[in-house]
Amino acid sequence: MTGGDAQPLLDDQESATRREVAAAYPTLQRFLDRTATIPLSEKHHGATGARRFRHDPTYIIRGLTDLHLEFTPAA
Repeated sequence: MTGGDAQPLLDDQESATRREVAAAYPTLQRFLDRTATIPLSEKHHGATGARRFRHDPTYIIRGLTDLHLEFTPAA
């Protein structure tokens, strides 16, 4: 690289990741276009105002262990 405005080259892993995201984007967009609503499952998470979620028991990452959704097709 020369000059102050040159950008570093992407490594192979980052380049592959960007290609995968670019390939997934149209599929996700079509899915969302065909979906009216995506609410949380009351059966699994409880009613609005009384939701229940399980998280990983670690202080580093507090990720959900389950996320149940219901999909309503667009008309």
